[in-house]
Amino acid sequence: VLIPLDPELRCFLPERTNKLSVYHRSQIINATWRLARKKQNCLIKDTFSSKFGKNRRNEYQKFLRNGGSVKSLDEFSGDELAQIYQSLFRSRFGDTLPCYPSDNLIDFFSHLRHLLYGCVLYVENAPCAFDIV
Repeated sequence: VLIPLDPELRCFLPERTNKLSVYHRSQIINATWRLARKKQNCLIKDTFSSKFGKNRRNEYQKFLRNGGSVKSLDEFSGDELAQIYQSLFRSRFGDTLPCYPSDNLIDFFSHLRHLLYGCVLYVENAPCAFDIV
């Protein structure tokens, strides 16, 4: 986990975790660091091979040819995004796992809108996937 902290800040983390990034070694006072950690950080690559890019483009085109469509998050209100998220969550997990309350999701999508980008994928005019970064 990477936390957006000022590089000069030293603080206590009020939560227990074994997934804290080693980049916070000098910042989190109450963290325990081991030399031989089994878990490693996952860093996102900023470049991909041409084969990887070609495969993703082909998958995208196939999705569109088979009746799929893609809409940007910018086309939806916070209320609509919360409703879509809850609908997809229920279709995935049913009643086995509770979803976040509507008010929390609406607040999340409304207050952090300027930080979010992504899309909603549709098949036969019904949302089938929610991609948010």
